[in-house]
Amino acid sequence: MDKNLKLGHYFKGQEPTGCFNTGIAPVIARSRQAKKYTGKEYIVGRDLDVLYDMTGLILSIMRGKPVKAKLYTSKARAFEEFEQWENIGRGVMREYYEEHPEKAEEDGHDVEDGEVKYLDEVLDNYEPMMNYAYLLRCEPDRDDVLRVCQETNLTVMYKDSEEEYYLALTGGGMDLSQDIARAYQILDTWLPTALLREVCKQPELSVHGEAWLEMAEQIRKQMMMEIRGLAQDYKQWGSNIQEYKIKAKERANA
Repeated sequence: MDKNLKLGHYFKGQEPTGCFNTGIAPVIARSRQAKKYTGKEYIVGRDLDVLYDMTGLILSIMRGKPVKAKLYTSKARAFEEFEQWENIGRGVMREYYEEHPEKAEEDGHDVEDGEVKYLDEVLDNYEPMMNYAYLLRCEPDRDDVLRVCQETNLTVMYKDSEEEYYLALTGGGMDLSQDIARAYQILDTWLPTALLREVCKQPELSVHGEAWLEMAEQIRKQMMMEIRGLAQDYKQWGSNIQEYKIKAKERANA
């Protein structure tokens, strides 16, 4: 994941229930208070403890009381504790905006002295909002990940324990099935078969212009491939059923 965590900043992971502000989402913070009073600047724990009661947390640690958080001097160990999912899309967007601040300005973000202001807050736009992920078949290319982040309401995640890549929605509140389809087409070319009939057919609901037309034509192409494959399977099943009936009749008459 993007590990460029500045002093006084934090990263918040996914809400376990898919809701907002449950208080139990995982957080890693780099704290001035913790560094000053404990000598350890990285804190990993629930957002309820780390973000909303930092002072009480540090006082409890100094008094030797048990707390629901862990402190680290080592950045690597702190992130190892925090990481379950790595947000590939957020990291790619950070690199892109740092290398091309003029593009960030074109996207409506403030730039000062060649740097994007409030970059961490800008990158929050590429954090997952839903507690669901869509498995990818292939390891995505960096440029394709950038396209997904720029053209759809999704990001690309990596789950280390499974060594698998996933798509995750960064927006909600409406039908984003066209965004999901477009992201799959950018990264994997084809949609999972189970999603083919779930994509909203309304023109330009969430994907617009030529991108919508390309998406729609690609879906039709994939559907025709599926139809032909099913027709071939249907024919093969019919032949096998007929062969079985003939042999069964021969056995009955033997």
